[in-house]
Amino acid sequence: MKLRRLINLPVFDEHTAQIVGRVIKAVIGDDFRLSYLVIESPQGYGILRRQDLQLSNDAVCIKNIRSIKPYNNREELSIYNRKIGDTVYDHTGRELGIVSDFVLAPDVYQIRGVELSRGAIKDMLNGRSEVELNSISWKSPLTAVARLEGSELNDN
Repeated sequence: MKLRRLINLPVFDEHTAQIVGRVIKAVIGDDFRLSYLVIESPQGYGILRRQDLQLSNDAVCIKNIRSIKPYNNREELSIYNRKIGDTVYDHTGRELGIVSDFVLAPDVYQIRGVELSRGAIKDMLNGRSEVELNSISWKSPLTAVARLEGSELNDN
């Protein structure tokens, strides 16, 4: 599941069978795991920690509305914000693309890969590609090198 897919997903309270809010932001920790979601509800903004939620393609499910914690609007130190826009190269120096999103394994809340954009026209013609996270080594705050073996660059 791509992280941008989480934005605007409804938050469904299983206990009351009601939609109690919508996701506005996903925060990824330095360990490349989902730390929490920031949601907006009629009561204001709140935080859902990863252990208090279950992801599906259609909604974020919670067992109890009490799992929503208060949120004071502040700047998070999310790895997502720091890595979107980074340039990824292969070991020969060929530019593979720009990090456009993270790919989340929803069952374990772990980032498993990054989505790369190669420009608007190439993306429209060929789609974006994905590279497994464990093959990427960030070499500077803005660049990374992907160790690709065979066809590890998955075009989507």
